[in-house]
Amino acid sequence: MRVLSLILVLCLCAPAVADQKVYKTVGPNGEVTFSDTPTPGATELDVKPAPSYKAPPLPTPSTTPADQSAGQPGQHQAGGSYKLVSILAPADDATVINTPGDVQVTVLVEPPLRTGRGDRIRLLLDGKAVDTGEKPNFSLHNVDRGTHHLQAEVIDRSGATLSQSSSSTFHLHRPSVHLPGHQKAKPAPKPKPKP
Repeated sequence: MRVLSLILVLCLCAPAVADQKVYKTVGPNGEVTFSDTPTPGATELDVKPAPSYKAPPLPTPSTTPADQSAGQPGQHQAGGSYKLVSILAPADDATVINTPGDVQVTVLVEPPLRTGRGDRIRLLLDGKAVDTGEKPNFSLHNVDRGTHHLQAEVIDRSGATLSQSSSSTFHLHRPSVHLPGHQKAKPAPKPKPKP
């Protein structure tokens, strides 16, 4: 075990000793000693330098606004004044548990939605428009159980898409009303009339 530890230390220090000579001596009881000084009966070891890797330089990011907006997925260039459209809730790949199938959706738009010029948010569920509004919060009702894809778009007064979010996935679990714990409460018994 001691020999293995010494070899490990030697390997870790290889870059430091790459230009130096290393000697190995085996004692009368089989004990191995490494040194940078030759001793009688020592053998010189051929220590190769450790491999190294030099990473290529990173590309410098462009600082022009046109280049920055071009790199964002779904950014519409003609009226693309929205830098970010994102679905905050439900989180991507989240599981929503709701027996009636209600899903609360929150959309982030930056800069804030320009309602004065008629811009609105259109919410798409599995590729179909399900709601449009000026507020960032939406309530979807009676959504089928299973996996669904959400996407939000900022649209102008004519319905043209100005910017859109990437697709977000959520999984809806609707527990059965027939399972224990989800039974309807029994009506309270009627009071008996007094004689």
